[in-house]
Amino acid sequence: MKEMPTYPVQHPSGERSGTEPLARHLAAMVECSNDACIITDRTGRIMYANDAARRMGEHLAFSTEQGARLAILDPRRLDDETTERLTNTIDRGDRFNDRVRLLIDTDIALPVLSRGAVSRRRHRWIALHAFPLPGENGQDDHIAFMMRDIDEDVQREMRNRIRTEGAEARVKIGTILSSNAPLKERFERAVETVIEIEELAVQKKGGVFLLEPGDDRLRMFCHIGKFTHQFLEDEKEVMLGSCLCGRAALSGQIIISDNCFEDERHEHSWPNMAAHGHYIVPLMDQSECVGVLFLYTDVNPTRVDERLDALLQIGELMANAIVRERNMNQIAATAASLREMQTRFELAIEGSRDAIFDWSIEDGKVFYSSRWGELLGRKQGELEPTIDTLLAHISSSDIHRVETQLTAFIEGADSNFECEFRLMATDGRVVWALLRAAALRDGNGLALRISGSIADISTIKAVHEEMRRMVERDQLTGLASRSKLLERLEHTLVRNQRSGKHCAILFFDFDRFKVVNDSLGHEVGDELLCSIASRIRENVRDVDTVARFGGDEFVVLLEDLNDPSESKCLAQKLLDACAEPHVIRGHRLVSTASIGLVTSLMSNGASAMIRDADAAMYQAKANGRGQVVEFDTAMHEAMLERLALEDEMRSAIGDGQFVLHFQPIVNLETGIPISAESLVRWIHPNRGFISPAKFIPIAEESNQIHLLGEWVLREACRQLVEWRTRGAVRPGFTLCVNVSKAQLLMPGFVDQVETIVDAAGLTPRDMKLEVTETTIVDNRSDIADVLNDLRKRGFVVMMDDFGTGHSSLSGLHSLPIDELKIDQSFIRHNEANREIIAITSSIVALADHLALRTVGEGVESINHVAMLQDIGCHYGQGYFFSKPLPADEFETWYRSREIKGAA
Repeated sequence: MKEMPTYPVQHPSGERSGTEPLARHLAAMVECSNDACIITDRTGRIMYANDAARRMGEHLAFSTEQGARLAILDPRRLDDETTERLTNTIDRGDRFNDRVRLLIDTDIALPVLSRGAVSRRRHRWIALHAFPLPGENGQDDHIAFMMRDIDEDVQREMRNRIRTEGAEARVKIGTILSSNAPLKERFERAVETVIEIEELAVQKKGGVFLLEPGDDRLRMFCHIGKFTHQFLEDEKEVMLGSCLCGRAALSGQIIISDNCFEDERHEHSWPNMAAHGHYIVPLMDQSECVGVLFLYTDVNPTRVDERLDALLQIGELMANAIVRERNMNQIAATAASLREMQTRFELAIEGSRDAIFDWSIEDGKVFYSSRWGELLGRKQGELEPTIDTLLAHISSSDIHRVETQLTAFIEGADSNFECEFRLMATDGRVVWALLRAAALRDGNGLALRISGSIADISTIKAVHEEMRRMVERDQLTGLASRSKLLERLEHTLVRNQRSGKHCAILFFDFDRFKVVNDSLGHEVGDELLCSIASRIRENVRDVDTVARFGGDEFVVLLEDLNDPSESKCLAQKLLDACAEPHVIRGHRLVSTASIGLVTSLMSNGASAMIRDADAAMYQAKANGRGQVVEFDTAMHEAMLERLALEDEMRSAIGDGQFVLHFQPIVNLETGIPISAESLVRWIHPNRGFISPAKFIPIAEESNQIHLLGEWVLREACRQLVEWRTRGAVRPGFTLCVNVSKAQLLMPGFVDQVETIVDAAGLTPRDMKLEVTETTIVDNRSDIADVLNDLRKRGFVVMMDDFGTGHSSLSGLHSLPIDELKIDQSFIRHNEANREIIAITSSIVALADHLALRTVGEGVESINHVAMLQDIGCHYGQGYFFSKPLPADEFETWYRSREIKGAA
């Protein structure tokens, strides 16, 4: 540092005396001064700094090197107001003399819940005296700065003021919080008092969050000052551990944030939010947080321990007020609950249909409510206040049981008392009663007092009895119910083990009952069921039990059989009787039975016998109906296999066990394949190939047909897209998929089909849907809307197996279809049958007239092709062209067909 610059010194006489020796003395005084002395030019560049200035610069982190800009003139080091005041004073040529807060740059870790060191600033109080210095030309060319570090003095004064103001504020806040005003009003006034404490140096805004016991989030309780609508909406709730308030609540420690934009813990922000700091004070009840006080400060608030102490003490007052309020609310709620319970009890005694009693065992006195007189058929004044009044009216059939149970309860053997019995009223009524009681006991467990009630449960008993009768009897036919027959069968099987007798189950299903019910109405159907029930009852023995299981299913339990073979004779007798017609409302109705038979020799329990008889009945229907089939081992094994397949099918789709084979549909005029039917095949890893005739019915009965059908459609779409992408098929080539009745009746089926096809990148015209004639005709009212919806969306609907159902040529025009597949039975057997050829020709002609395309199925010879060409059928399908092939083999076949067509 160069020597201190010299300045003209004015002699008291008015003459200039030069710079020596007074200047040298002055320089020595300045150099030895304990105050920092710095001289700068008008731009603030340092020209001179004494030793004290250099020490202060090192301590307060600013440079005193010659030529460096004095830090105190950096607007980032002083607040804006002080910087402006200093500049204006010097510019006027006046002296500046004041205390200022100087910002000191440093890196200090945040104190609580910090996620690492973040940059922040700290203030230091400085006594600053600044004035201009004239140069030799008489102009103010330089500025002198005299500085002294007075931070400790200022802090001491501040702490004293904080102590004084804090003590006064705590008294005021304590008075506010202990008043009778509503809690929110008290806290708003308390927060106002806090932000008015001058030495806290907080902004005029703040508030309180509350934390309810067991809650995981703070909830805004009150706020003071101006807050944006977005803040009040977003900060209604703050999760524990989130942002500053949630962290303070979770840790139980006060948090000081110097600058919201530099503090990573400050997670919430809003548009146009100004920089600010925070004091976040957890309101602690012992180790439990009950709320949070949040206050706003300017950036970088001065850290004074006394401020934190004052805030913590204020927080303690607020926490105590919250806990006290909650306790008072709990006390009030408890008192209100007790009053409500007392009122309820009094109303229960007066208004209850139950009879209340209270028995003091020591003196033997019993209080009976007024309801007792009604139950016993006596006036209230006639009731003696003893327990004998009750016991004397209990039925002689029940009294011993009641007295035994009551004695055990009094002696403590039973902790609860609940007993049903009959009361004999003086007016002759029998009242079913339910007595419930509790006891007050002594140290030995003996009852001192018993209180309880008796309810009249006569109506409930009557309802239960009626329900029992309903459960045991079919309401339409009066026959035994399923549960009653199962109960009877279980008893019979147990009895047979002792007696050596046998029994059998006959399971009936009546053919064509649904047709009668649908065509003639439910009333005729019900009368037919009653007639069938009477017919069966008339042809069984007295020891046998006849039950209706629902719909047209009946079950007969044949008991006391000396030989199981007797059941076959009885079954045949019933079969013959059921074959006789029933005359219902002038209609002569015949509904033959299919009967499944199982004897106790095959018994694995009652439920198993019913199941096996049911399986035998289905076999009887499959064999041609109107016959008796006895359950055997082979049937049992088939059932087990069926159950196993049903279970294995559930995972087969996901495991890739199903594949598609494709059978071509050929244009009979050109010989070109224009489409193919997609046929699902199951290749089981252990069982090998499983016939569709076996697994399709299982899929339908187990409700897995929906998943299987969806898979078939998706896989067919995928395969068609792959072929088209590789140019393996012509652009117009399509695929057909079969759709079951269950799929068509599934809610949302049409949307599902459209979504799958669209997702594959195909159009509805690319994927044809095949529905059997039986499905369309037998369920026309249920299915027609679905098929019409599909056609409206662009899908082609094909009727499969035409000629096997009940539709007629005359009704063909009304069916919701676009194409007709003539059943193979018309094709295979027509070579020597002119009548069949004529029928087939009529079908094709009518279809042409209705603009329906026709496909002949079962084409196996060149003669079949020629016949179909002669009658004008458009397309053919069958083994003559190709059997169903896997995708790769079909592609090879298609390519060879294309080559032949080209040749």
